[in-house]
Amino acid sequence: MKPLGLTAMLAMYALTAGCSPAIVPEHTPSTPALAAALARPTGTEPSTLAPRSASATPTTSPGVSPTPNPPSLAQSESPLVADVLLSQTQCELPCWRGVSPGESTATDLAVALQGVGVDVAESDIGQFGYESPWFQIGGPTSPVTVQLVASMDQGVVRRLELWFQETADRGGVQFRRLDALLGTPTSILFFRPQVVQRVFLDYAEHSALVRFSMPYHGEVCMSSQVPLNPVVVLYGDGERETVLDSEAEFAVDWAVSQGITTGELWHKLQDQRSCIPPAY
Repeated sequence: MKPLGLTAMLAMYALTAGCSPAIVPEHTPSTPALAAALARPTGTEPSTLAPRSASATPTTSPGVSPTPNPPSLAQSESPLVADVLLSQTQCELPCWRGVSPGESTATDLAVALQGVGVDVAESDIGQFGYESPWFQIGGPTSPVTVQLVASMDQGVVRRLELWFQETADRGGVQFRRLDALLGTPTSILFFRPQVVQRVFLDYAEHSALVRFSMPYHGEVCMSSQVPLNPVVVLYGDGERETVLDSEAEFAVDWAVSQGITTGELWHKLQDQRSCIPPAY
C-alpha cells in the first residue's frame, strides 16, 4: 500500500489541476519501478478465518480510500464494470482491446491506449510497465473514468489492471451485469482491513479478478450501496495463483465461511435487499 503522503499529494494535484472531486484510489499504482506494480501493503494482519485453500478459491486484498463515493450520475446512467470489459470487439478476456497478457508487446499496448485517446508512444512504456493517465471510456453521453496499469517483463505485457475512478451504480446492479457477462465466479473472496471491506470475484476461466470495496460496516450491504473504486485485474496463463497471492493474500473464501455454496452467495450479492455477515 502506498504511503499516506503520496495519496495526499495525488489528491492535492487533482485539486490544483481543476479536476472534479472524484475519489482518488488510495491504492492507485505509481510508476516508480512497476516491478512492484502489484505489491501489496505490508504489516497487514491476517484474518482470523481459515485462509483460502490452495486448490479452491482466490483471496482478497487491501487498498482503497474509505471516503464515500457519492454518485454523480443517476443509477444505470454510468457504464458498469462489465460494460467496460465488454466494450471491445477485438478479443475475449483476459484480452482487453487487443492486448493479451502473456502475449502482447509494448507496441500493442501503445496502439490500444491510443485507441481510447491516450497520447502514448511505445518509447513511453518502461521496462517494468506503464501507468496511463486517467481517461474516459464508454461513450460520450455517459463515460466512466478509468486508468490502465500494465506490468511488463522482457517486452511482454504480463498483467493489466483497470482502475475505475467512480461508478454510480449499486453493487447489486454491478453483480447482475457481471453475471450476465461472465456467469458465477469460480470463488468469492472476502477481506476486511481496518477501514474498508473488500469482495473479490475470481473468474478463473476468464483469467480475471474483479475487486469491489466499501466502507467498513457490520454486515456487508454492498448489493444496495455504490462500491468504491472497482479494480479489474487481467492476467495470462499460469498466473492465477500469483495474482491471488499478491492481490488477496489474506482473503478467505466467503462462501465457505458462511456454510453455503459460491452460487448461493453470488445469488445473495445480486439481491439489493440482502446484507451478508462478514467473513470472520
